[in-house]
Amino acid sequence: MIMLKRFTFALIALALLTPSAILAQDEGSSDAAPAAKPGRKADLPGQDKDWIPPPEQEDYTKDDYTREAAIEEVTRKRPVFGGLFEVNVYTREKARVIPILERALDEARRIDGLMSESNPESDVSRINANAGGKMIDVQKETIDILEKAVELSKLTNGAFDVTYNALTPLWKFDELVQTSIPKPAEIKKLLPLIDYKKIRIQKNQVVLLGKGMSIGLGGLAKGYAVDRVAAIFREAGIQDFRIKAGHSVYASGKALGKKPWEIAIPDPREAKKPPLPKAPLNGAALFTSWDNEKYFVYNGRRYHNILDPATGMPADKARSVSVIAPSALDADALAVAIFILGPEKGFPLLKKKPGSAAVLITPSDEIFFSDNFDQVIAANKEGGTKKEEPAKGTSAGEKGGKKKGK
Repeated sequence: MIMLKRFTFALIALALLTPSAILAQDEGSSDAAPAAKPGRKADLPGQDKDWIPPPEQEDYTKDDYTREAAIEEVTRKRPVFGGLFEVNVYTREKARVIPILERALDEARRIDGLMSESNPESDVSRINANAGGKMIDVQKETIDILEKAVELSKLTNGAFDVTYNALTPLWKFDELVQTSIPKPAEIKKLLPLIDYKKIRIQKNQVVLLGKGMSIGLGGLAKGYAVDRVAAIFREAGIQDFRIKAGHSVYASGKALGKKPWEIAIPDPREAKKPPLPKAPLNGAALFTSWDNEKYFVYNGRRYHNILDPATGMPADKARSVSVIAPSALDADALAVAIFILGPEKGFPLLKKKPGSAAVLITPSDEIFFSDNFDQVIAANKEGGTKKEEPAKGTSAGEKGGKKKGK
């Protein structure tokens, strides 16, 4: 009984000892292991004295679950407009963004179907089939684009003219080598059918006044589709994105959320040394017209599909024109018009579209930049295209732009 009482008393006394008292007892003992230092585990038996343990894993807290997700690139692509239509978005919300990308590509394909000349049910095919007849109903969207086409035709004095399509049956650009080209008399016979002034529009109805007339919206439909896709992204709160339609591009915001998109200006022959400069794009498009997409060779000469409405022949003042503009539709049309007109007559068109600039390569490899090219590039670097102020006594396109040599 006495032994039991003593044992119980010892247990009670041990329990009453504080941690500091225990630590004090350990420090007074010469045989005790050294105390652990803050941030470092105590040495373990048999452990190398120089061993440094790995960093301890941080405790998870509420803040760990609220940290922003990493920025990811999300890409989708589809064949549209006879080429590849690709969209790239940088986002922290991949799951939310993917359906938006799919909807945007659906929109591009819908516009392609609406404006396609190969689709017999499209508005464009119906308009062409009814040329010289009565007015027909078409979608309001088609009317909007045709009105834009007429506006651009007036702006370019007919250098851009969607009624050029009457000439296409004479030219076959799907084969690289041809055994003949259209005769001058054949071309001359069709030239009266090329006249944008013979497009009649009334509310949601349209008619081409001359039998045999034909429109082609290839110089507008792609740019319009790019603008629509960009609008879908912005409406969804997406700011950092790129849209590629063949070799033409629209970009907004920043790549990886860090720096503006930089797009290489294409050279159809890839022969320039040094290469053409890269163009930063932020809320702007870079569209290129060149002689390297659809063409054939006859007697050693290249014949391409960018036809001059005034002559019915392939335009011969450029082999490549790239236009930067806030609107993809404007960039698309201006690239065609400047390709046909050349730098001296074509570059002055740019001052009618603020924020637009161009670079042109001639068939003899001379390079011309519009006078405002550097200014538009600088505006994109700073955060987006804006109306530039020409230098005193000069304007975009004066004297055909700045020649950079061969």
